[in-house]
Amino acid sequence: MKEEELVMWRSRKRVCRIALNVCLLGLSLLLLAGLQVSAASGKQVVLHQITSTGAHGRMMSYIVELFEEKTGIKVELEPLPNDPRRTKIVNDLVSGAGQNDLVLMDGKSWGDVIWPYLVDLEPFMNRDKYNPYEDLIKPVVDVGRFGPKQHLFALPYRYSGWIIYYRKDLFSKHGVQLPKTWEDYYQAAKKLTIDSNGDGKPEIYGTAISGKQGVYSMNDIESWITGHGGGIFAPDYSRVTITDKPAIKAIERWLGVYRNGWTPPGSNTYVDESRITAMQQGRIAFWSCWGIYPQLMLDPKQSRVYDKVDLALIPSPDDSSERYIPISGWSMGISKYSKHKDEAWEFIKFITSPDIQQKVAVMKDFGNGPVRLSTYKDPQVKESIPRSDVMLESLLSGKARPGYVGYFADVEETVSAGLSGALVKNTKASEVAATIAKGLQSILKNKIQPTLESQGK
Repeated sequence: MKEEELVMWRSRKRVCRIALNVCLLGLSLLLLAGLQVSAASGKQVVLHQITSTGAHGRMMSYIVELFEEKTGIKVELEPLPNDPRRTKIVNDLVSGAGQNDLVLMDGKSWGDVIWPYLVDLEPFMNRDKYNPYEDLIKPVVDVGRFGPKQHLFALPYRYSGWIIYYRKDLFSKHGVQLPKTWEDYYQAAKKLTIDSNGDGKPEIYGTAISGKQGVYSMNDIESWITGHGGGIFAPDYSRVTITDKPAIKAIERWLGVYRNGWTPPGSNTYVDESRITAMQQGRIAFWSCWGIYPQLMLDPKQSRVYDKVDLALIPSPDDSSERYIPISGWSMGISKYSKHKDEAWEFIKFITSPDIQQKVAVMKDFGNGPVRLSTYKDPQVKESIPRSDVMLESLLSGKARPGYVGYFADVEETVSAGLSGALVKNTKASEVAATIAKGLQSILKNKIQPTLESQGK
């Protein structure tokens, strides 16, 4: 190649390289501009939420998929089991780390701890003319009220009262009436523990408890105590009441159904999902729990007894006709550290909307407690959950579980540890209650009462 040609070739190569770089720069600028436009439109916003596993986790994944499709706003879910989930949510807020935008609240039990780190939702509701009492169930909405002015810091999307799930065929066949009192409940567990061949291994057990230490046994015994008309503390936190007669009777019966062999072997380690499975397999006659699980037992794909299960309200104390129904469930708030508060509010509106509440209510795989009155009137919901009227009545007449002024975890640990040891021993219920009461008295004196005094209560 001649010298002149070589110079021209190098010159053309240099020009091409410059042109290529200009094109790449232009493409980068266009891409950056596109991302900025996308971010401005909300499509690049990513919300983070710690959620649960199991049926609730599946439901949340389904809702997130619908939300992302509709809005373009991404939601990253981090599914965790009960105890690690609660710990991580609380620590994230209290430490100020602020990794979560959307915050799950398990009734008052977490709410008393985390509400100071949440955004007051009332300005959003006023701006958007969002009236929660227009259709949402009032007792459930009010669980999200905190602080001196009792503003709303969370809105409910999945709630239920404590109800009975029972095998109507077994009750009819063996001439057992639906329990009107807790003594009836106890005797029904005995009568419906069926060992037809007398080999000491019942084919069907009367009932089942959630005996695993921690949140499950706490949920169970607290609801039994409430149902008996008692409590763990006095409503004004003036004293420990777990040693009062209603609480002792509840503990005696809860321990009794296990010790007498009226629950499946191993139910001292059961969680709620264990009892669902036992009912689906036809191994138990009835049990009491949160009213969010009917779909899981009425689905022929999951339940062998889908056409034999019915729902009923929990019984009354032995000396009263009044029912004491605890209610609890999931609400959602917005972290005050979130950089995407408007987008998080859009998600809360979405998950509590009539359309989404109806959609998840009729899905068989989730287990859900709708929070809108209109959802319970929906024809598809009535067809999908034949006794949804029981679910609604439990919510309308129930009362929220206490949060123990932010010390729910301490109370839970003390109560569940005392029960765990008692299940495998023959200790009297009064002695079990007295042992638990010592730990509760320390929590009351050293934590709950000083906190109330500091709040001027």
